[in-house]
This record gives sequence, structure tokens and C-alpha cells, in this order.
Amino acid sequence: MVGVLKNVYAIATGIFDSTIAGNNEHCGFLSLCYKEMKRILDALSSDKDLASKFCAFGDLNLTANVDKSRNRIFGFIAGKLWVTPEDIRSDVVVEGAKAA
Repeated sequence: MVGVLKNVYAIATGIFDSTIAGNNEHCGFLSLCYKEMKRILDALSSDKDLASKFCAFGDLNLTANVDKSRNRIFGFIAGKLWVTPEDIRSDVVVEGAKAA
């Protein structure tokens, strides 16, 4: 579930960044993503510290902030050009596209 959520949020962050520029807005949006992720993980997992571990918080930050993230880049392009997962080359894997 952590992997699915961080990929979906990375796509959402890319879309957000393509339409609203600014570091403050980006960080605010990412904070809302993390807050929602924590709420979902707390409801589904007996490990109440799961959201603060690297597999959640760290991966979300990495995937949503790094321009080498295929999910973030897909979101950015989708926000600018209105593309869909079907528009992507078949050899490029965007893990979060189906989940989103």
C-alpha cells in the first residue's frame, strides 16, 4: 500500500507542479499528501510508526521531489500536455499510472 500511495502522490505532485509553480505551494501540497498517507496507513496497519519510516515518508519525498522519478515526470507532463498512461511509450513504466 505504501508503494501504491507514494506513486500516486508523486503523479499528483507532478501535475500540481505543472500548474502551480512555487516551492511553498509544492511543500504545502506534499505535506497534505503525507498527512493523508499517514491517515490511510494508520487505519490499515498495526504499525503506527509505519508512515514515519523510510518506506513511506522517505520514498514519498524521493519519488515526489526528484526529477528522475518516472511517476513525477509523468504527472508533470500530464499536467502540461493532458496525456494519459496510454500515450506513453510501451518501454516506459509508470508504476503509479494504473493505481491513480
